[in-house]
Amino acid sequence: MKSLLRPNSLSIFLFGVIALGILTGCQSTGGGKGGSGFSGFGDLNKQASEADRELKDKLDSAEQTLTQAKTQADQAIAQAAQYQKQLEGQKDIQTLLQQRVDNLLRENQQLHQELTSVVMNAGDAESAVNNAIQNVSSTVRVGPAIPDTVQKSLAALADHHSGVTFDSKEGVVRITSAELFSQGDELRDEARSTLKELAGILNSKDAEKFNYLIVAHAPPNASVPRNLVTMYPTVWHMTAHQAISVEQFLEESGLSPIRVGVVSYAGQQPLVNGTDDASMRTNSRVEIFFTPPDPPAK
Repeated sequence: MKSLLRPNSLSIFLFGVIALGILTGCQSTGGGKGGSGFSGFGDLNKQASEADRELKDKLDSAEQTLTQAKTQADQAIAQAAQYQKQLEGQKDIQTLLQQRVDNLLRENQQLHQELTSVVMNAGDAESAVNNAIQNVSSTVRVGPAIPDTVQKSLAALADHHSGVTFDSKEGVVRITSAELFSQGDELRDEARSTLKELAGILNSKDAEKFNYLIVAHAPPNASVPRNLVTMYPTVWHMTAHQAISVEQFLEESGLSPIRVGVVSYAGQQPLVNGTDDASMRTNSRVEIFFTPPDPPAK
């Protein structure tokens, strides 16, 4: 029994071979796992590269979108600047018109107070009212008497130019629209010559104490020509632009703008009744009234 349990050379050799096989298998298995590990790192690098390319593509797309947005913003800013410039021009005209309206309202209030005072204090109410109305009408339309030199110059102007009349009683120069405008508020060349001569009279030394009210009229039931509707939505707009056109030319000819007001009446104040051509021509007109200086602002 002792001889069987004692190790001999052959048993030792077999044990070593078996152990070596076991170790070799373990190394082979471990090497396989290590190979799998290195293969995993390669996949991660590939995924990272793809993620980088995808991110770069998105950044490039975002940059293009930003460039397009900036271009559109620049265009919008330029367009807004153009609209702002147009708006400022309209505001200048609106401011001028508002100043004229304010002056007329103050004058009207003052005259109303005077009329009320006369009526309240007069013994004969009917006579007092009639006198007050005449005084108010005279003050609004004429004011101080127009000097003879100015009246003669205006009468000569009316004699030399077709479509021009001067009413010395009312203190008004009337010019038919047909003589003034080719269409809308566009002045004729002949009208420019007439208005330039008129500006010289209105701006003369003898007329320096007067202000002027430019009033544009159309015939009753008139309508805006189809080709002009985009410029003048209504007849009120068209006659307002006509009055402004005359005022601006008189201003360019030397008449101070602070002495001039403009009013649009459309077809509300015809001179004559009728729808024939002659009546339409008479009612379509621009009037320049002599008025006293505006009362001082309080």
